[in-house]
Amino acid sequence: MLAFGRLGDLHGQRRIFLAGFAIFIAGSALCGLAPNVPTLIGARAVQALGAAMLFSNSIAILVGAFGTRERGRALGGVSAFTYTGLTAGPPLAGFVTDAFGWRGIFALTFVLGLACFAVCWRALPTDHERHARGAFDLTGTVLLTAAVSTFLITLQEATSWGVTSALTIGGIAASVVATCGNVSDHIVMRASLPSAPRGPTRSRSQRPACSPSAIRTSSC
Repeated sequence: MLAFGRLGDLHGQRRIFLAGFAIFIAGSALCGLAPNVPTLIGARAVQALGAAMLFSNSIAILVGAFGTRERGRALGGVSAFTYTGLTAGPPLAGFVTDAFGWRGIFALTFVLGLACFAVCWRALPTDHERHARGAFDLTGTVLLTAAVSTFLITLQEATSWGVTSALTIGGIAASVVATCGNVSDHIVMRASLPSAPRGPTRSRSQRPACSPSAIRTSSC
């Protein structure tokens, strides 16, 4: 999500948001048509990719679309709808699964996704010109993803591998190495950025003198 947020800053939140929406819809279709479990897992990964692009830019679009006075109400509305969906989702999914099978879940997601994509395409404001400085750090993104993924997988499998097993220790060590590489890459990227130019300074002898009357009237 951090990577897609950065891409949104560089190339426009609306563009990345809609691209993520399209990928999520395509992933839903692939899930519904999956002939076996490995294909379903791969399609779910496509869905997750699109969802990360969606969520990492949705708040930025919302903040830019509403003024300061309306922003709090808009963010509160998003939170309310989010938790309403989290609450109503499991029983609704159970009902759809009982009625139409597990493929019906992804069929419903596909249809609703198409409708919401059409609304967002028409309603979302166009992106402004790019304002973020710098470039996308692909190396740092890969290292950060590797560090987090390795650490989470190691924590999940540590009980079955054994806490002191070679796999567990190796997974933690690999995560630490990837984290150190990400920090080092970040330092190098920061050092390579051009510094802001400073304006010319004047010495004390070049500064204009203030007369007592000017000082009293605060003109200097």
